Amino acid sequence: MRNLINCACENCVGCNHCVRVCPIDEANVITSIRGKNVWKINGKKCIACGACIKVCHHGARHYEDDTELFIRDLERGVKINVVAAPAAKTNFEAAGGLGRLLAWLRSMGAQQIFDASLGADICAWAHLCYIQRNDPKPVISQHCPVVVNYLLKHREELVKHLSPIHSPMLSMAVYIRKYEKADAKIAALSPCIANAHEFEAAGFIDYNVTLNKLQELIEANKIVMPKQDSGFDRFEASLGSLQASHNSFMENVDHCIGESFRIDKAEGQCLVYKALDEYARQPETKLPTFFGAAHCHAGCHLGTGCRGGGNIFEINTVMNNLRQPTAHLGKKRHRDELFKVFDKKLRLSDFVRKHTPAPVQSIRISQEDIGEAFAWLGKFDEAAMNFNCGACGCETCFEMAERIAKDIAVPSQCMEKAKREAHWACAEDSNLLKTNLQNLEEFFQKHSVAEAKSA
Repeated sequence: MRNLINCACENCVGCNHCVRVCPIDEANVITSIRGKNVWKINGKKCIACGACIKVCHHGARHYEDDTELFIRDLERGVKINVVAAPAAKTNFEAAGGLGRLLAWLRSMGAQQIFDASLGADICAWAHLCYIQRNDPKPVISQHCPVVVNYLLKHREELVKHLSPIHSPMLSMAVYIRKYEKADAKIAALSPCIANAHEFEAAGFIDYNVTLNKLQELIEANKIVMPKQDSGFDRFEASLGSLQASHNSFMENVDHCIGESFRIDKAEGQCLVYKALDEYARQPETKLPTFFGAAHCHAGCHLGTGCRGGGNIFEINTVMNNLRQPTAHLGKKRHRDELFKVFDKKLRLSDFVRKHTPAPVQSIRISQEDIGEAFAWLGKFDEAAMNFNCGACGCETCFEMAERIAKDIAVPSQCMEKAKREAHWACAEDSNLLKTNLQNLEEFFQKHSVAEAKSA
């Protein structure tokens, strides 16, 4: 896997925001550059969730995608088809709408442009077929590449539960290559940084063009969008495009298989990783048939590769307006009719993949190492060890001691320690000042007595 998130260490001020939001304890490592503590990324352990980029106010974190390569290749005349994620419909609303963006891409040389909503329908159909035919053990969805990275790297024991069905975006790419017989390269207008890892592992898609980077490129080059709109090629209206929710794939699964099987969900970084850790500890009898897990709390429309700044009410308004022309068809009837087409036309085996774990070893430490770390912090009693102010980026002092023991943090990050040492330094300065004043008073007293005697 290539490193997608990188550091501009010269901009890092060591504020610990990135540590606080990172779901992986050992993905951030502190180092000293010219006497200043800065945070760097351990690319092998990073899951490319992008949380650190969103909270960094100093420009010390940035990510890479394929936007510039995609545009250069279009200008060179490379044949490229485009797949637009549903999030493109909401992310480009303020820029004149998706239709004008599609028209510009066509003017740049894009061959065919497809709506990835159809991929969500294919993905839901494939899950239904897979569950009905195989009666599998509990399945974890793999539509979120950040969650997939987490399982492959940090929860190897759960990989056996990971769905073998391609994500909606990759399902669409398979459809384009195998059923549309399109031999051009494929670029994905994507809301997610980590999609690049998914595309790299599975093939089919050649460029991860994040919506944020594409908007930045358009603005930086002062590109004016065509006034005339353009639509999608082939299928445009499908059950995936009917969803008003910010997470249309999970709604799709609910409508397609939720009637017969139990479906649970966990969304948002504050919940999903804890839920997956709990999932690993449960007996299979307590697990749902299908568990939808996603890193972003508001779904892909506010994904890590999106501009941000919107809210779920604006997003739902846009999606609801888009679905109105076909909503009268009825979701169930439309789904059944579409799935009949899929049953005749598609092969389940084309949409199945294997996942290869890439586990990373955690740094091993002992209780003695943690005790030594507490000593470095100057914490020797129960109250001090549980001060838990969180300023260092850790939830507890114990977690901070673990980081120090692992040599990925330093004692100087501890705000309580710094406060304590500042208090001691202030007390020492105060005592020194008192001593100096006493010495001066004694000096002047002796000088006064000596002058009196001489007089």
